Amino acid sequence: MEPEEHPALSEATVYEALRDVFGYYQITPSHQDIRWAIRLNEDDYRVANLLETYNHDDICNLVYKMVLDGSFMGKESSDPKNKQPAQKDDRYHQPSDEPDIYDNQESALLKSDVPFKTQHRVLYKLQTVLEEALFAFAKTTCPAMLTSSGWDCPEAANLSTWMAALNDRRYYRPSGEPLIPSDLSPVFVNEVLISVEAIGRTVAQRTRITGRDMASMARAAGVLLEALRMYHSSHADRVARILKAIEDVNEELAVDREYSETKLRETTAEIEKARAKLEEKKRATVAEIVREHNGFLARTGKRLEERVLASGSAAGTSGTNSSTLVPASKIGSIARGEHMEHDGERLFHIMDGSSGSETEKNSDEWYFG
Repeated sequence: MEPEEHPALSEATVYEALRDVFGYYQITPSHQDIRWAIRLNEDDYRVANLLETYNHDDICNLVYKMVLDGSFMGKESSDPKNKQPAQKDDRYHQPSDEPDIYDNQESALLKSDVPFKTQHRVLYKLQTVLEEALFAFAKTTCPAMLTSSGWDCPEAANLSTWMAALNDRRYYRPSGEPLIPSDLSPVFVNEVLISVEAIGRTVAQRTRITGRDMASMARAAGVLLEALRMYHSSHADRVARILKAIEDVNEELAVDREYSETKLRETTAEIEKARAKLEEKKRATVAEIVREHNGFLARTGKRLEERVLASGSAAGTSGTNSSTLVPASKIGSIARGEHMEHDGERLFHIMDGSSGSETEKNSDEWYFG
């Protein structure tokens, strides 16, 4: 299988990926500055994609040329994401402004970062390793710093104090060089020191940060130890392991969040589809019940109307129709249409509807004929 071919590295590609990294440089950084500055920003997806696609040396050489040409200057001010070095530490105090992939209430329930307890313990461990590393560095490189400050153990000074001491021009290496190599640009050094200082401040103030910010802090710690030329120290190895662990967990969290959001989206869609079917079934069922009920009301009303009207008609014609009260003993005679006499009084005639005497009504069983 042939390797995938990529377009040639261009200034436009580099500018798009690194404009937030080098846009504020007022002086020309060295090649080493450029390498470390890129490393500090590897968590940015644009930088990561650039490093995965192109040769690192080619990137650094082109960045150096672009900085000399001023290609980064004057363009970055329009980008609201760009920050001056002195403001870089602010990003560790604010929650991530990245929008959720799915902007809904359910998606907001999915967390993107480790629990605060874990964050605090990891950063506290990173802070401890850095304090031990800086104490070991000062002990072998600049004992005068420890003596003059009265520091007899790594815990004697916090990271903010250490960062100020490293930048103090009163202290030098045995060779007479500054503690931080002078070939590094002040802007870059300032950014690294601020990033490392933010570790101690975050631990002390119990500030909640994102997993990406944790990785940035650990990466800055590693860059600082490299700047101090502690390349192969055990402390540098420990910082590298912490960074690797954070990056691995961040990747796992990102994969799990993507899976959970996809599952949530699909499940929500299925529920909404089922809900729509149930709503349609509800409407049809309610309509059928109402239709049956209205039909029953109509039939019941009609029966009531028929009974009432039939009863009124019978009452209005009771004096002229053939229905009459007769004694039970006379049923047979009436059926034959005969005239009947009772004590000389005509009692009934089946056709003329005559009524019987009160004597007969009270003394015999009567029927409605």
